[in-house]
Amino acid sequence: MEILLVEDDLVTTMLHERVVNKVLPDTQLRKFNNGQAVSDFIYANNTPDNSYLVLLDLTMSIMDGWEFLDELNTKESGCKLAVVLVTTSVNPDDFLKSRDYPQVFGFFGKPFTVENLEEILRHEAVLALKS
Repeated sequence: MEILLVEDDLVTTMLHERVVNKVLPDTQLRKFNNGQAVSDFIYANNTPDNSYLVLLDLTMSIMDGWEFLDELNTKESGCKLAVVLVTTSVNPDDFLKSRDYPQVFGFFGKPFTVENLEEILRHEAVLALKS
């Protein structure tokens, strides 16, 4: 399993990278600054052998998190994929909207913490990525 960190703020990216490296020092972490970049990567590497945990920001330029999720729902991906939203949004409508996407299994505020990641790693969606 690889972790795909999708975040356009450099400081937040560095903080989240530290969290991932602390909890999972041997796991491949790839960083993207918009939804289009991560989408291009996923569809270029969409074999059944690949599995990705996506830590996704919602508000970004070029392609935001919602647009990325909409694309996932319309294009077939051959890889295993699970998405966690990591956002500054406190809008309850965003949380409710996230439930419309079958790939999304978590919704966390920023900054992302070690405890958040440990909770995510125990979730059945992540355990399925490892099998």
